[in-house]
Amino acid sequence: MTNLNDATSTILKDARNLLLFHREIGIDSYHLTPELASFLDSAKEKDHTSPEQIDARKIPSLPKTLAAATKNDAAPKTDLATIVEIKQEIDRCTRCRLHEKRRTIVFGEGDNKAGLLIIADHPGPDEDQTGRPFQGEAGELFDKMIGAIGLKREEVYLTSMVKCCPFEQPLQEAEIKTCLPFLLRQITSISPTVICAMGLKTAQTLTKNNKDIFKLRGRFYDFNGIPVMPTFHPQLLLKNGELKKATWLDLQMIQQKLAL
Repeated sequence: MTNLNDATSTILKDARNLLLFHREIGIDSYHLTPELASFLDSAKEKDHTSPEQIDARKIPSLPKTLAAATKNDAAPKTDLATIVEIKQEIDRCTRCRLHEKRRTIVFGEGDNKAGLLIIADHPGPDEDQTGRPFQGEAGELFDKMIGAIGLKREEVYLTSMVKCCPFEQPLQEAEIKTCLPFLLRQITSISPTVICAMGLKTAQTLTKNNKDIFKLRGRFYDFNGIPVMPTFHPQLLLKNGELKKATWLDLQMIQQKLAL
């Protein structure tokens, strides 16, 4: 009976955390899918099972966490030395103007064999200060976003297409072309199951499509055999809260793809 109580407590806690996140991003209703309707109908039925019968039930084992499902259990997919070599090479980069004002290069971090690779357009001032992707208030929102699909930042790999902060200046095509080879090598080395492109420039580059992010998001594109989901960066969501619902739908699609 204790195991049943523990499992129920865990499920209720996870459900509560997810509902709190939904409320925070503005989701206040759910579509009545056939699955949800069936569940609600069954919940209305009275359960006449006796306590003895409950104790006799075999509680099914819980499924693997999404984090575990995103990894290759058989063998590592990446050569760690390759990631180190790429980082060492780019640490000395002075190939474009962005090196002149940067404090540090934001190369990336996370699980080198992660199933989910998340790519932003470029670091911001907070990232330039710390040398880590997705920092500051946007980073806090980011953690909640991936947490809602059962992941932590150490279970995914985080990077950006351009590795130096452009500060207030817009990215130039020359800067993207300069950094792109390093990103492509990262993608090849990590070999993720899914890529999430969090930003307009990254989405356009990986999908080879010049549409705006509003038209690109909401579906998968193929990048060398890897599905790519464009979506909004958390920094944009902080300024435009109405976009959070759409982002949540994108994250759900990523979650489903990782679980396959």
